[in-house]
Amino acid sequence: MIRLPFRRLYFAFLSSSMAISPAVAQGRPPAVPLVAHDPYFSIWSTSTNLTDSETTHWTGSPQPINGVARIDGKPFRFMGKGPGRRPDPVPAMEQTASSITPTHTRYEFSQGGVSLELTFFTPAIMNDIDLLSRPVTYLTWSAKATDGAPHKVSLMLDVDPAISVNERSQQVVTFRNRTSRLNVLSVGSREQNVLNRSGDNLRIDWGYFHLAIPKDEDATTVLAPHPAADFVATGRLAESDSIGMPQSASRDCPHLAVMFDLGSVGAESVKRHLLLAYTEGYAIQFLQRNLRPYWERNDMPVEKLLDVSEEQYSVLDAQGTAFDKDLTADLIKVGGEHYAAIAILSYRQSLAAHKIVADINGDALMFPKENTSNGCIGTVDVIYPSAPLFLLL
Repeated sequence: MIRLPFRRLYFAFLSSSMAISPAVAQGRPPAVPLVAHDPYFSIWSTSTNLTDSETTHWTGSPQPINGVARIDGKPFRFMGKGPGRRPDPVPAMEQTASSITPTHTRYEFSQGGVSLELTFFTPAIMNDIDLLSRPVTYLTWSAKATDGAPHKVSLMLDVDPAISVNERSQQVVTFRNRTSRLNVLSVGSREQNVLNRSGDNLRIDWGYFHLAIPKDEDATTVLAPHPAADFVATGRLAESDSIGMPQSASRDCPHLAVMFDLGSVGAESVKRHLLLAYTEGYAIQFLQRNLRPYWERNDMPVEKLLDVSEEQYSVLDAQGTAFDKDLTADLIKVGGEHYAAIAILSYRQSLAAHKIVADINGDALMFPKENTSNGCIGTVDVIYPSAPLFLLL
């Protein structure tokens, strides 16, 4: 019997489950994980540049999130292909770098004497099940001048309501709330048919997506159609929220949008961040019982989940950075940098293919879900290639 070191066995097993596509061989993944938590809250970019395509759910269905920066009054896209309702396209910022680690996805842009770093951070650290089960990703911007002169910079993020439904024809409601630390914009389906679908090629259409902005970030928010187009044209968001709900989740439906005015940006970096979250109440039906997500097993309110996540942001980001460094160093030592890149993608993809729920007695249960092969959960052909990751970590 041939024995391999367990670490080497795990990564050989895991990476063998992924075909090495031409894109990976050329140094870029076929899809970049942006928000990768579970089979329903899973948003990816399928292009080399973040501005070359709309962001999508892992089934490939569009779930657009658009980002626009205004630099000295001129608009430039840093995320997505929008905004719509304009005859002339908004130019894209020059993407100068990107990287994927076990808990972070980073992009760097340059335009008009300003550099902008955009980071998606999901604290998927496997020694803490509570933390791993939290449906929260942090989005952070860092902007600075690179030419020795100050520049006026503002940033806008626009989330399409399609993120909360299976199909655009479904009707949604939008609303805003406050917690002790955050201003929160939310969207969800009107019907809230909990666990009412099964099968292939499905997105979630119960629960609510939340865009949560720290109160001390001095941001402007709105629930209105075409916020990106408004920001491009005027540098501002609409003054009024759209009130007439529900509406079908078409592109003319109210979007969730936030604007940060960074003021005059110089050589010192100016940072802003927010939280992207999705909460659903019940996540899986098992033996005819509806089970809650693990983080909600003790009836934690959504507002507390968001506040705790915001409170722990800096600490978790440091932990995630340290975890990224250690795991990446192990991977490079075992198989080199190319091997490490494939295994990191395997890590992100494997976790995003699972959901952690609480059994009736509070124990953690973790289920994998197929993507577009009948949409089943808990099947051996999904468990088999991912099991070594969980056995090791």
